[in-house]
Amino acid sequence: MAKQVTGWFIILVTAVIIFYDTAIAIFGGPGGTISEVFLAFAWHHPFLPLTWGVLVGHLTWPSAEAKKWRAWRISGLVAVGVVGLLVDIFVPLPEILPFIPVLVGIGVGHLLWPQADMGA
Repeated sequence: MAKQVTGWFIILVTAVIIFYDTAIAIFGGPGGTISEVFLAFAWHHPFLPLTWGVLVGHLTWPSAEAKKWRAWRISGLVAVGVVGLLVDIFVPLPEILPFIPVLVGIGVGHLLWPQADMGA
């Protein structure tokens, strides 16, 4: 039951985001869509694309070793998150292509927060 509810929740949230972004693109004028705001923010705050990369690595790159070292992995993920956020807030960083923190985040998400490999 929970699996079905979660699946429908994901579909609903995705549909709402697509509807909202399309409505803003059509009626809201330039610069107001989710992707435009995200990209503008991501150029100055690499923590945001890093976080999305971690989520992508978690959701799409499973590991047979997911159950091992669970406390260490969670501690490492929290440490990366805290340090990343503090650096983003307090250390002046040069503008970097937002895709670079996404790639780093994908690796962090896979190594520190992997899904259990359930097979295809």
